Amino acid sequence: TQLSKCFNKEEAKEYWKRNIGNREAVFKYHKSGFGNLGATPGHIIPDIETVVKKGFKYIYEKAKKTYDSLTNEEKTGPKGEELRAIMISTEIPKKLAKKYAEECRRLKNEVITPESVEQLEQMAKNLERVPWEPAETFWQGVQAVWLTHMLVMAEESYPGAGLSFGRIDQYLWDLYKKDVIEQGLFTKEFAKDILGSFWFHCNTVYDAMINVGNQGILSGFGQIITLSGCGPNGEDLTNELTYTMLEVIDSWYPSLEPKPNVRIHRNSPDKLLDILVDMIARSQGAPFILNFDERSIAGMVKEGIPKEEAW
Repeated sequence: TQLSKCFNKEEAKEYWKRNIGNREAVFKYHKSGFGNLGATPGHIIPDIETVVKKGFKYIYEKAKKTYDSLTNEEKTGPKGEELRAIMISTEIPKKLAKKYAEECRRLKNEVITPESVEQLEQMAKNLERVPWEPAETFWQGVQAVWLTHMLVMAEESYPGAGLSFGRIDQYLWDLYKKDVIEQGLFTKEFAKDILGSFWFHCNTVYDAMINVGNQGILSGFGQIITLSGCGPNGEDLTNELTYTMLEVIDSWYPSLEPKPNVRIHRNSPDKLLDILVDMIARSQGAPFILNFDERSIAGMVKEGIPKEEAW
């Protein structure tokens, strides 16, 4: 990665000793953007659903309860060290959210319209709750998703490819349904504005990468979202948030991130399939289609994963 060449101190010395004659060529190759000698974490889906529905506070308290049950010897050993690390790391999002809340209130003095002032104040109030506490609104849910994703991206240091959001239209669906459809807390168009801001920010990682030089400039990030798909019994899980997100994707095309995947299966509705065909016909192959839901679930069940978890 940009912080490590995957060598310890002795290995690094031996490496340069063997390559001293070609040092200049190695540096030229590296600085051109082709010489990334490291490896990064990637191809992962953090458990953002738990953060949205239960908050980092839940993870902290779960780790603390386990830590408090340890013997004194265990607390000073590897298990205790790991649990303390979990507790420290799960408090970081709360501290970062507080700083962003302060920044939102500072920016209120720089905006012109009353609407912008109101939105910044609401963002600050949201950040006083999430991602430490469970999200109570769709807006809070999206902010919790982004802040968590941003922290994982920062931890990766490159960041690595394939850092995905998972089935975002499923774990945000209850909040969207409550706020937009049932209670009318805000309109579908405002929800699309929130999602559009989220879409935009997923592309800012490229700015961060450019600022640190050429290493990795040929790579893509692969911040992947997954929409639709079936449940454990083959039932279709497409919902109104699925369609809303597809509208946002269409309006933001051809943005680089996030990269949308749509899971289809034998019970996928014709409405969804028609929308996908139209979008793909007008794009460069996006959204990506994953058309093997039933086989993937059957394969995981065959490997011993419970059916209720395999979907």
